[in-house]
Amino acid sequence: MNHTFTQVREVVSSVLQIKIDGFPMAMAKMKDGTDSFKSTCNVDGYDWEIRFLGDRDDYPGLELVFLGESRTSLMAVLSVKVVVTDKIYAYDYVLPLNESKTVARAFHRRFDRSLPMYLVSHREGYYLDSCSSLTVECTVTVFRKPEHAEGAIPVPSSDLTQHLGDLLCSQATADVVFSVEGESFAAHKSVLAARSPVFMTDFFTDRKEENCQRVEIQDMGVTVFKAMLGFIYTDAVPGLDENLEAATVAFAENLLCAAVRYRLDRLKVMCKRRLARAMDANTVASMLSLAERQNCSWLKALCIEFITGGSQENLDAVLATEGCKHLSASSPLLMAELLKAAHGKKCTGSCKTVTVASLENQLRILRSTQAATVRTVKHTYTQLNEGVQSVYLLKIDGFSVTKATVGNNTNCIKSRCTVDGYDLEIRLYPAYHQNQDVYYSVNLELAFLGKACTEGVEASLSGRLVEYQSYGAAPSEYTPVSKVFRQPSDCTSPIYIRRSIAIYSQAPTSLTVECSITMFRDQKLIHLPISDLHQQLNELLDSVIGVDVMFTVSGESFFAHKNILAARSPVFKAEFYGGMEENTARHVEIKDMEAQVFKAMLHFIYTDMVPCEFDNQPETVDGTAMAQHPETVDGTAMAQHLLVAADRYGLDRLKVMSEHRLSLSIGIETVASTLALAEQFNCPHLKTKCLDFISGGSSKQLDAVLETEGYKNLEVSHPSVLRELLKVTHRNKRSRPTDS
Repeated sequence: MNHTFTQVREVVSSVLQIKIDGFPMAMAKMKDGTDSFKSTCNVDGYDWEIRFLGDRDDYPGLELVFLGESRTSLMAVLSVKVVVTDKIYAYDYVLPLNESKTVARAFHRRFDRSLPMYLVSHREGYYLDSCSSLTVECTVTVFRKPEHAEGAIPVPSSDLTQHLGDLLCSQATADVVFSVEGESFAAHKSVLAARSPVFMTDFFTDRKEENCQRVEIQDMGVTVFKAMLGFIYTDAVPGLDENLEAATVAFAENLLCAAVRYRLDRLKVMCKRRLARAMDANTVASMLSLAERQNCSWLKALCIEFITGGSQENLDAVLATEGCKHLSASSPLLMAELLKAAHGKKCTGSCKTVTVASLENQLRILRSTQAATVRTVKHTYTQLNEGVQSVYLLKIDGFSVTKATVGNNTNCIKSRCTVDGYDLEIRLYPAYHQNQDVYYSVNLELAFLGKACTEGVEASLSGRLVEYQSYGAAPSEYTPVSKVFRQPSDCTSPIYIRRSIAIYSQAPTSLTVECSITMFRDQKLIHLPISDLHQQLNELLDSVIGVDVMFTVSGESFFAHKNILAARSPVFKAEFYGGMEENTARHVEIKDMEAQVFKAMLHFIYTDMVPCEFDNQPETVDGTAMAQHPETVDGTAMAQHLLVAADRYGLDRLKVMSEHRLSLSIGIETVASTLALAEQFNCPHLKTKCLDFISGGSSKQLDAVLETEGYKNLEVSHPSVLRELLKVTHRNKRSRPTDS
C-alpha cells in the first residue's frame, strides 16, 4: 500500500463587476473611436487591463491586455458574464443575456492582448444597444507554471536575494557608510543606486557624493533604516506582517515615510498593506492623515471607506479619538471629504473646526445640480473577490489494505502543501458504511498549519473522485466546504465523497481523489506587485553607471560592478577582493569564451535569468511552453557554453538551468556530446538521462547513436563512460522493444 500526492495546476483568479450607465451612448462613442472603457486590475502581481470594444454592430466586445513585465510567457484567461441588464427584446420574447464567454492566450510581452470576445447570444435578435445600462462580471485567471516539467531536472529557486543579503551582511566590499543615531551601516553604492532613484541621484547623477565614503541620515530611526536597507538588498522586510501590535503599526508608518522619501515603490505598497490590515477605529484617523501627507491614494480611500461605510456607532467611535480631533484641527479639507463621502451624516462635537452646515448646504446644491444634468455615460467597476486555487491528485494504491490499516475515524493519510504562502494539510479518512446498500466513503478535511492570525484566512476545500478500480464505472461527486482559519490545527468540517456498490462487493483496489484548495484573499489589502529587483539590477547593468571594472571578451568590452559580481560568484569574489592580482584591476581580459556567452552569463549574474537565446525552442528553463525565436542562435549550443561558464565561475543555479535545458533537447545527434559534457563537468542528473536515452531505446536507435561524431569523440575522451553505458544497456535489455 502506498499513496502519492501530485500538484496538477495552480491558478490565481480575480473577479470584477463592471457597470456602464448610458450604454447606448457608450456604444456610439466606441464605434466612432472617440472613447473607450478600460478597467485595470492586478492579478498575481501583474497588471492587466480589460477593454471594451465597439467595432461590431450592436455587440459590445472585450479584450484582455497585459500591462506588466514578464520573465517568460504567461497564460491567462478572460471570462465574461452578463449579470445585470435591461430586458432585451427579441421578436416576441423578452430575454436576459447571461452567457459566459472565455478566451485564452499566452502573453509574452507588454501590451499583448487576447483575441476580442463579443457578447453575442446564440439566438438571433438580441439588441444590446437598446439597453440603458449593462453590467458584466469579468474573471481574469492567471495560470501559474509548475516549478519544473515532469521528469526534467529540477531547477532550484532563485538565490539572487540571498546572495545580495550575504553581501550586505559581509560588509567586506562596502564603499559607503551611513551614520544613523550614532550607529554605522556599511553598504554598496551600486546596489543602492539600482534600487532607489534618490540614491542614484545622490551618488552618481549629481556627483556631489560620488566620492563620499560616509553619509549621515537624519530624521530616521535605526530600526527603520536597518529595515529599509535590508529591503533594498533582499526585497523583503521580515516580521512586518507577523503581528498587529501597536508598535508594529508605528514601525510600518515610519517605514512608509522612508519608502516615500527614497522612492521605494514596492516597499511603500508593503507598508500600506500592513497598515490596511491593522486598521480600526482607534488608528484609522492617524492613517488617513498619513495617507494624505504621503500621497497614498489607495490607503486614503480605504480609510474613508472604513469611516463612512460602517455603522453609526463605528463613526462615533472614530470621531471620539484623539487622532480625529487632530485631523479636524489640521486638515479641515480632509474632513470635508469625509463628510461628502458620508452623504450628509451628522458630525459630532469633535469636528467643531469644520463648518458642517455650510458643507451640508453645498452638498445639497451639488446633488440637485447632478439631478438636473442631462444623463451621461458613467463607468464603474468593483472587485468582488480574488483567490488562489491549487489542484492536487491523491492516489492510493492498495486502497482495500489502506482502509483496513488506517481505520474509519482515528488514523488518516496526510498530505502537506502550500497554497498562497499558507501551509496546509489534506487529511483523508477511508470509511465504510452500510444501510440498505453498501457504499465506500472517502472523508476529506483541510487543516491549517500556519501561524495564528486574528483577522482569519478563508479557505475552501472540494473533492472529486476520479478513479475507482473495483466494481462498476468510475464515479464523480463534487462537494465544497469553506472555513475561516485563525489558529494552527484549525480544520474544515469533513466532506464525504462516496461510491455505492453491490452489497457483497470487495473494497476498491485503487482510488484517486482530486482535491481543490482555494485560498481567498482579503479585498481590503492592497495588491503587492511582483519583485522588480532583477529588473532594476538589469537597468543598472545597461546604464553603465557606477561601473568599476571592464572585461574584454573576444574583442568586445563589457562593464560591470565588482561588488555585485563578487556577491554572485565565489570566483569573482576571490579575484577582486582576495589575494589575486585582479583585486585592484579595472580591466580584465577573459580568454576561451565567446562574447555572446559572457554577455549571457553577465545578464544572469544581475537578473538570475537567462536570455532569449537560451529558450529558442518550445520549452523554457522551467519546462513550459514559449514562443520560438528563430532569429537567435541555437539554444542547445548556448546551454552547453553556459554550463561550462557556470562551472568555471561557480554559478551553481545557472549550471543546473543549463543541465535542465540540455536534458530537454537530448536526441540521437546530441546525446553523446551532452554525455561527454555531463561527465567532464560532474552533472550526474544529466549524465543519467543521457545513459537512459541511449540504453532505453530500440536497437536501431542505439546503432544510430553509435554512428554519430559525438559518440566517436566520446570513445576517445571518456572511455570510462562506455563501461557505465554497457552496464545500463545490459540492465535495460529485456525492456527494449524487439526490432521487427
